[in-house]
Amino acid sequence: MNIVFVDDDPFVCRWARRGLRDLGDVQVFECPSMALSAIGKQPHSPIAAPDIIVSDFDMPYMNGVQFLTKMRDAFPSAELILYTGRHDVECEFATVVGDKDSYRLEAEIKRRM
Repeated sequence: MNIVFVDDDPFVCRWARRGLRDLGDVQVFECPSMALSAIGKQPHSPIAAPDIIVSDFDMPYMNGVQFLTKMRDAFPSAELILYTGRHDVECEFATVVGDKDSYRLEAEIKRRM
């Protein structure tokens, strides 16, 4: 399984590298533009076709909804997961992925870390 994980918090990124590695190939990025750039430069690598794309919502320059919208357009079969500590993005995210069940609260995820 190929997983792309994006969060601007270095602690969360370190956790993702360790915590998700047993699930498959995990590519972790600290900003959405780095992820988009890396994926664009490696069209034949496993990251070119991620199965799951996980993103924090609140990041500088490009938020998680904007990032996942670009990823959904490039990889329509990938599962998209947005997590956040904010409670006001559920409707916005539902319009991006068409499925509010993929919406996760950051506090819930951090509690499981």
